[in-house]
Amino acid sequence: MRKPLVPRIVLLPVVYAFVFLVIVQIQFAQKKNFTLQPGNLVVSGRYGGEGTVRFPGVYPLEGDISVFFGGMEFMLAGDEGFALSGPGGTVRAAAESMILSDNGVHFQLAGGPALGDTPELSFTTQYSGGALVLVIRGSFGGAYEGPSEAENEEPGEGAAGSAYTALALPYTPLRTSTIREGGVSFIVNSGGTDYAFNRNAGTGGLIRLEAENPVISYQAVSGQNKLGPRDFIMTGAENGETFEPALALWLDSSYSAWNRTVSQGEALNSETAAAYMSESLQRGTYRASSAAVSAVYTPEPGSYEASAYVGRTDAALRSLSAAERERSARLARVFNEKSLDFLKEFHVVLYLGIRGYSNLLDDVAEMLRGMDPAALTVDQCAGILEGHPDWALRRPGRENPFAPFVDQAVYVVTGALKKNLSNGTSLIFTGEEADTEYCLRIGSALSNYEDETTKALGRTLILSVLTLTDSSGSAPRTVIRNSSGDFAGKPGSPPLSSARMYKILNTPNGAGYFARAQAISAESSVPGGLWAWTAASSVSAVQQNGITDITVNFPAGETHYMIIRGVRPFRALQLYNTDYPTDSQFERYDSSGWVYSAAEQSLLVKMRHRSASEHIRIISP
Repeated sequence: MRKPLVPRIVLLPVVYAFVFLVIVQIQFAQKKNFTLQPGNLVVSGRYGGEGTVRFPGVYPLEGDISVFFGGMEFMLAGDEGFALSGPGGTVRAAAESMILSDNGVHFQLAGGPALGDTPELSFTTQYSGGALVLVIRGSFGGAYEGPSEAENEEPGEGAAGSAYTALALPYTPLRTSTIREGGVSFIVNSGGTDYAFNRNAGTGGLIRLEAENPVISYQAVSGQNKLGPRDFIMTGAENGETFEPALALWLDSSYSAWNRTVSQGEALNSETAAAYMSESLQRGTYRASSAAVSAVYTPEPGSYEASAYVGRTDAALRSLSAAERERSARLARVFNEKSLDFLKEFHVVLYLGIRGYSNLLDDVAEMLRGMDPAALTVDQCAGILEGHPDWALRRPGRENPFAPFVDQAVYVVTGALKKNLSNGTSLIFTGEEADTEYCLRIGSALSNYEDETTKALGRTLILSVLTLTDSSGSAPRTVIRNSSGDFAGKPGSPPLSSARMYKILNTPNGAGYFARAQAISAESSVPGGLWAWTAASSVSAVQQNGITDITVNFPAGETHYMIIRGVRPFRALQLYNTDYPTDSQFERYDSSGWVYSAAEQSLLVKMRHRSASEHIRIISP
């Protein structure tokens, strides 16, 4: 039977319209999906809205986003664990928009009220030391929109309150990648190239970026730095069972050599005299050592270190003042030039903090915020590793600008290590040479960290230098590897004196009576505040009713000297609760005394301790 013609005529346009709509929908969906290649990255996802640009260069997004690099996929996907957290709880994160650049991509995340105030996440690539590096950086600027940990929580929902403090970023190696243990956490091989994180990220899972440590690097590694810190740790350095006896043995050798020098009436420089007197205090031989050193010691020009034990404070003040002017001027030039060379200075944060250079500490923080962790070089690592604990000591409770660089510094140091297979020692090499003083600085800094692996690596570096010392406790300053791969002093290399080694190992938290600069109190550590060159175990001050009361701790029955800087002109001074007159010859008498330098705003004090704690009271006009 012949079907009616009219229904067929009506149905045909409907079918055509349906097919047309399907084709349009497919084309539109394909238009919204994207796969882009900014620099060495691949980014895939879905444009938001109509796929149009909301602001110049800013692309709206919707749904999950993936970033691919080095055989790894980083997933901006809430269902996979992409989340922001703060004091109020955790919320799923989502990429709201992106900005492309020549070497990476920058995402704004849902949760903040406006661009510039939103949490952000960036992926950038660059070359560092010939290796390709991906730097992942989080920013937590906006208002916290939590709390909620519900699985169906929409991104950004919740009550506004405190700031975000952390971001969890899920990642997974691609199926084409192979994984093996090694490096800081594990190594991914993709296309014949090995990649590793610069800090422990675990095998699969989540990277955690925090306000204190918002950066992680994922980078190509060479054969030299595929090994991780654990691969260089000496047997026994893990828990100190080898370290402590070896350090004690070295101290015994060094002290015996210093004692022979003094007893034979040989020349003794200020650094050696200071080390000898400090160790004598630990060994209970201070009084005899002090008399022996005073009989043979003649300060060389520019020296002041031993003045805390043997006096000669007038000459020491001139030397100390000259050294202070030279170093502060040098640092001021470095900061004016915006140079990262301040990281090469020995315990620079401790130096600036004790003297109250708050403006220069602010410059340190500002310059570090603009520094890329992936650009960190070996010669900057000591400054980072010393600076992190020193900042916490001098500016407790404040954001530590060194924190984002510590893991990268350990990674860079590990990459520069070479191992002596015959005895298990390891040193940091630059080219074909190792600087033992620099290795000792790194080792001393690392040994004070809480992480056990980091601490053990620091002990290993110290032990490695100690194995190179001679009977006097000194080591060759420059070390090379001989034909058999063993470490040996470079021919003609000057020695690294045992006294210098002692100073490095005791700054800032070593022997309690080591001669050093010390802030007299946190309140006074401001421009124009009080600090001292002293060997006292502790010095503190309180100010009340025009009287500055300085408490000094030193063994009872012993004598020491102090140069107190930043002292404004005063009316009177008390020792032992009694008004004490000044006397320019005070060092000649077998008693306490003092003199004041108005030009240098410095108080020179000789203090005989009747008890372990004595007081210096400065009475203002």
